[in-house]
Amino acid sequence: MGEGKPIPKDVPKNVKCTIELPALEIFVRSAFYHADNGECFSPGEGITGATFELDGKPFGPKTSYYGANGRVSSGVAMKVTVAAGAPASKEVGWAKLPLTGVADGDHVLKVIPPPSQASTAAADSSLKDGAKRMWRPLHIKMTLKEGKLAAAATCDPDDAKKKINHGSVGAFDETSLAIDMKPDWIRSEYGPRSRGKSASLIVLHHTGKKLIGSSLHEAINAKGPHYEIDIDGHVVKLVEDTKIASHAGTSKWGSETGCNALSVGIEIVNENADDITEAQYGSLIALLKGLVKDLGIKSHRIIGHADCRTHDKPKDTELLSSDRADCPGYKFDWARLEKEALGMVPKVGVTLGAEDWGG
Repeated sequence: MGEGKPIPKDVPKNVKCTIELPALEIFVRSAFYHADNGECFSPGEGITGATFELDGKPFGPKTSYYGANGRVSSGVAMKVTVAAGAPASKEVGWAKLPLTGVADGDHVLKVIPPPSQASTAAADSSLKDGAKRMWRPLHIKMTLKEGKLAAAATCDPDDAKKKINHGSVGAFDETSLAIDMKPDWIRSEYGPRSRGKSASLIVLHHTGKKLIGSSLHEAINAKGPHYEIDIDGHVVKLVEDTKIASHAGTSKWGSETGCNALSVGIEIVNENADDITEAQYGSLIALLKGLVKDLGIKSHRIIGHADCRTHDKPKDTELLSSDRADCPGYKFDWARLEKEALGMVPKVGVTLGAEDWGG
């Protein structure tokens, strides 16, 4: 072997060399991001204690709050677009995942929420209150090129054509990835109380808003339904079906007054009924079928808020109020539900009388 060259005299002997190993910074939060509108629920919540798998194997550390207070002020996490009127979400869960030894090409990164905050399926009658927020695992297909992140998007590892609506990639660059996970469950803080008997009615509403953010805030802190269906079809559950939610106000259906006590409320995010998306109708029909089956609600007892909302004045509580005349909307497609045997479906040759409405 040849002899090595001596170290030049002008190089300090105590110099420390730092080798930067390839890594990917992950920022995880829950802020209801939509590609066309940006984040619309604020303040967003950083998700800590989440773990990861890469191509089916455990990978990297858990997420923790970023920095001293969990808040970011720059970088890819702040490049996520924000919906008009919603301030940027600065709180994030953060982890630095090592890429040493990870080959270039396509990989699937699985983001797994903490066990105490994990839901296993989309919101329906089976989802119970287990934590303030609950999320499903989210899969990200990412492409590495020369050790750098070149592409990233949500995916279903078993069905490439399936659309994912419980999370999104908000932004990314070569070394960072910002992920939004939408909860299936958000606990309402408005004080739902147990009902004395099983629900026997379902009341449909619309939010009157383009995005879910403001209606979610109201449902969490003031009043709202059991379920909200976002514009992409994602369903959020806020109150267990066995409890009363404040969604119907002064109301009557048939001989029964106070529909909150006997109903499950579902809100659909839209400004006008003709804005309801195909994804929302699909999720609504699936949710209704599940509720009818699991709760034993008669399939014809599915109504709009306009059908049961009455005047607040004591002498007028027998009269329908114009306050919610367009809820869930004049153009709501009831025929679509009726084709699925949901709602009031008159039989051929049968004429309905006044006594048939409200039963």
